[in-house]
Amino acid sequence: MIRCEFKWCIYNKESECTIKEIEINSLGMCDKCIMPNIEAGVLEEAKEGLLRKYDKEEML
Repeated sequence: MIRCEFKWCIYNKESECTIKEIEINSLGMCDKCIMPNIEAGVLEEAKEGLLRKYDKEEML
């Protein structure tokens, strides 16, 4: 399998691409990459949680 560091792609499983043959476009990105749509509320909750976490870490 091919190593993949783009965690948002649906083909990424444990940092490896599950596609047998990939093509890289002119931007250096995989042409087969698909990112799932995440509901706005879920995304905002995750962002807020991460911001709170990083704000706390900066206070230490």
